[in-house]
Amino acid sequence: FVQEHGDEVTFALTADMVGQDHGMYGHDLFSTAESLPLVEGKRMIMGSSALRRNQAEVLAAVVKDSSRVIVAGDFNAAPLYRSAAPLRDLLDDAWSAGGWGFGFTYHASFAFARIDAILQEGFNCKYAEVVKVSGSDHRGIYAVLELDD
Repeated sequence: FVQEHGDEVTFALTADMVGQDHGMYGHDLFSTAESLPLVEGKRMIMGSSALRRNQAEVLAAVVKDSSRVIVAGDFNAAPLYRSAAPLRDLLDDAWSAGGWGFGFTYHASFAFARIDAILQEGFNCKYAEVVKVSGSDHRGIYAVLELDD
């Protein structure tokens, strides 16, 4: 599940890992008004992509040598946006492998963009679907991942 409390985002992941260690990371790449860069004294939403790309590069450096890893959360970027490329070029998208349709997750009341994702390495995605989540302005992604042999 996902819950947002002001600037704090929490999520829970349930996984049966058969007693093995695997990396799991949850995140919300910056997009809130307070995190947007200042341009001529005003917050500019279009300028936030450089900040998100930097965050994605740092996270990609952490997980790049992992044989099994899951990075899930709000990327605040559609799959083709450059800001998410460091992670999307490195990891497989559960929605692309196991979902059907557009996979839009934002906005919860009328979804028109796919900015949330489950990215992974070392798993096979058997199934993925977009689900309604209470208390959030996003929809969630539910995926069934099995360990690679």
